[in-house]
Amino acid sequence: MLHEAIKTFRQTFYDLSGKRKDVIMNLLDALSGYGHQYSSVVQLSLAECFKRQYSSITEAITIGAADFDWVKIQQLIYDTVIHDNGTNIFLLDVTHYPRPFSATLADKSIVHAPNPAPGNNPICVGHQYSTLAMLPQDKATRQQHWLVPIDVSRVPSTKKGNEFGMEQLTTTIDQLNLGKAFSISVGDSLYGTENCRVEASQHEHLVHIFRLNSKRNRYRAATEDEEQQTGRKKIFSHKMALNKPKTHLEPTDHVEFDLMNASGKTHHVVIDDWSDMIVRGSKTYQATDHPIRLIRVQLFDASNSPVFKRPLWIGVSGKARDQIALPDIYEYYRCRYDIEHYFRFNKHKLMMSGYQTPDAEHEALWCKLCLLAYMQLYLAKQSVKHVPRPWEKYLPEFKETQQKSVATPSQTQRDFARLLTAIGTPASPCKPRGRNAGREYGNVQAKRTPQSVQFKKKKSYQHQANQVNSKSENNAAKSNPEKLNDLLDLVKGSLKKLDCLPQDFAKLLL
Repeated sequence: MLHEAIKTFRQTFYDLSGKRKDVIMNLLDALSGYGHQYSSVVQLSLAECFKRQYSSITEAITIGAADFDWVKIQQLIYDTVIHDNGTNIFLLDVTHYPRPFSATLADKSIVHAPNPAPGNNPICVGHQYSTLAMLPQDKATRQQHWLVPIDVSRVPSTKKGNEFGMEQLTTTIDQLNLGKAFSISVGDSLYGTENCRVEASQHEHLVHIFRLNSKRNRYRAATEDEEQQTGRKKIFSHKMALNKPKTHLEPTDHVEFDLMNASGKTHHVVIDDWSDMIVRGSKTYQATDHPIRLIRVQLFDASNSPVFKRPLWIGVSGKARDQIALPDIYEYYRCRYDIEHYFRFNKHKLMMSGYQTPDAEHEALWCKLCLLAYMQLYLAKQSVKHVPRPWEKYLPEFKETQQKSVATPSQTQRDFARLLTAIGTPASPCKPRGRNAGREYGNVQAKRTPQSVQFKKKKSYQHQANQVNSKSENNAAKSNPEKLNDLLDLVKGSLKKLDCLPQDFAKLLL
């Protein structure tokens, strides 16, 4: 019975695939079972389950994966994992795909990339990929940091990763017919911008949870008693600065409980809630019509000392925001970090960023194949045996996993090759097709042109009329008032260091 889920998924996916379905199955099996042993994609052809030549890998990516009906595959993933009509919890984040030496790759830009070198900027040249995943319904599966990946797409250089991810979320909800289902999306502070909240507000049953910057201000809406009798209607009442406790209002809800972390330490969690707080909007988005819940989370150790220097501030937007309990909001945001584990595992064990190609479309198709390889491991997590390394079998962490039915992603990948021999493959056996005729005589491939790196353009600010010097209107070349002010500040500072009066300097200058 444990093998039925993965066998059904593999057979259904094989039936949904179009061109090159056999080599795609061989490639997914090699990637799931041997991706942690090889350092390049072409080495996957050396795997025992890959029955074809290494040149078939390119055909699987460029021809087979390009023929996917991705909407049907997403529906297959959702129907396989989600078994009831419970809450759908989506996670959103972007990751970098470094390509600094690919001169002919299109649409490269400067993207965020963590850099451990002190003093270096956390950036690189390459692409960004937005990933949409779901939290598993089983708590034992969540404890092993598993996720259910739904979609991965390349972020164009003309768009921001957070706004592209919110569009990816709403599009997926519509494609999976989840518009009437209760859904929750969780993101970091980048997903709390105005444009992200605008996109989330389009779905009535979607609640968006995001982190707040502690330097932001939130306001309480003005009541009828506080409204002015004359003049403009008063909207904002009390300003609450998150980093100034003296300005904080009395919370509308409060809860406390104890929580044990992964290292076995027990922390006391204190959560406060301010409901129906508003923020300042813009002409295109009336933020006052979309209030949010303001959540403050504080952790204390056994000596009643704060575990972290600053509290965690969380915002909750959406019409159904009051239906979520405070401990659940904190739990959902804590699980957001599991998507970082997913990125690390895919890059290190499934070679997500290891496919070097000059075509951006083929690179995106490879990332989708890595997502499907991870899904195979997800469905096999309860069918594999825990295979420790010789230096791991005495660790207490591994002894605890012996009693658990759910293996970690790394443990599942170690035993996946053995599982393949037990469940088999729906792919047809490889048949020799003779020697390929090759390229026709005189058919020469066009030389690829180098592609430049796309940099973001700086914003141009229009100067106000009162900053313009009226005497400069008669001149052919008008002066820049901002530059003149900067020059005056520089001259004043230099004269002060030289102990020179401005009057004396003006006489010498004239």
